[in-house]
Amino acid sequence: MKKQFRSFEDAHEFAIYSKIKTGKEWKELGKQGKLPKDIPNRPDHVYKDKGWKDWGHFLGTGFVASFNRKYRSFTDAQKYAISLNFNNKDDWNNFCNTGEKPKDIPNRPDHVYKDKGWKDWGHFLGTGNMSPTTKSLTWISFVDARKTIHSLNLKNIEEWKDYCKSGKKPDNIPSIPNTAYKNKGWINWGDWLGTGYVATFNRKYESFEIAKKIIYDFKILNIVEWRKFAKSKNKPETIPANPPEVYKDQWKGWGDWLGTGKVANQEKQFRSFEKTRDFVQKLNFKNRGEWEKYSKSKNKPIDIPANPGLAYKNKGWKGWGYFLGTGKVANQILSKNYLSFIPARNEARMLAKKYNLKTWDDWVLAKKEGKIPDYIPLEPNRVYSKNKRKINDEKI
Repeated sequence: MKKQFRSFEDAHEFAIYSKIKTGKEWKELGKQGKLPKDIPNRPDHVYKDKGWKDWGHFLGTGFVASFNRKYRSFTDAQKYAISLNFNNKDDWNNFCNTGEKPKDIPNRPDHVYKDKGWKDWGHFLGTGNMSPTTKSLTWISFVDARKTIHSLNLKNIEEWKDYCKSGKKPDNIPSIPNTAYKNKGWINWGDWLGTGYVATFNRKYESFEIAKKIIYDFKILNIVEWRKFAKSKNKPETIPANPPEVYKDQWKGWGDWLGTGKVANQEKQFRSFEKTRDFVQKLNFKNRGEWEKYSKSKNKPIDIPANPGLAYKNKGWKGWGYFLGTGKVANQILSKNYLSFIPARNEARMLAKKYNLKTWDDWVLAKKEGKIPDYIPLEPNRVYSKNKRKINDEKI
């Protein structure tokens, strides 16, 4: 038997009230069975030639897919881009993120105007700069370029970037020398700028065990003290400032590194979620408060976390009611599975007419019999706060 769906106008109204933002989100709710049975999972198919325009219109967001947008011609877009006086592609991308760019100019002109006038970013922005691969034949030699840069006494990459934006850099020296001179003399930024700086991953450090013995002599007690020490002149150059990264294959925690023996919570070995829950439920705690009082006592085993919600996040945790065995579920967890107030109320009224529900007892019985969908709460007064109901009513 063919499914009977609501008219496009009624489905469109439901979609707007539901406040669903994207077609992907709508389809996902449909797969989970959280849409009314007479509302299609694929309205773009069901209502084709029956009022359907696009997802932005159906959901009321106004969003238009990139391939359906109408942009200015390449020439007009280029004139606008040149008027902004940007130096490079990064400036353009940052500008696109501000929300100030006109909607009829694309974020990715290199895609939209491909085969329609596009050459490169230098041409589009009016800077004349070409990519290293395009301009590689015009750069001066690496040795001559490095000699010029050394005379500037730049201290770091940030100062180099500022210099490139200043307009003082000769055109025959690349802005991205590590790419332009790759396999042509490039070593690292310290060599290019003349600072002698060597990136962390290129430095030579003591072995892990020897480094630990050296650190023990400084009697550093915790990470805070270590960070101060790492920035000071007291730290030997052969000891890394970030040991977990350098010695990641041998790293056992800060307690081991500093010699204090302390183990951070995230590095402790706890029982599995299932074993911890079984242990806790035998204690018959009634609420979270009783658990917290117990966890501060000396009775709690070391291999059971004081904060199980954090320790078992994405590892079985479903809330305190599930963990303690009380069965109670917080309203904020329940509400994630329900429709927003107005669509839920409209659906409830429709069901009341359909099943002739007139009292609370009628409603409870209908819920038990499975006549009320899971996406509508049994006790709406618990799920929808008074302020939320008031705000939604004002929008009608």
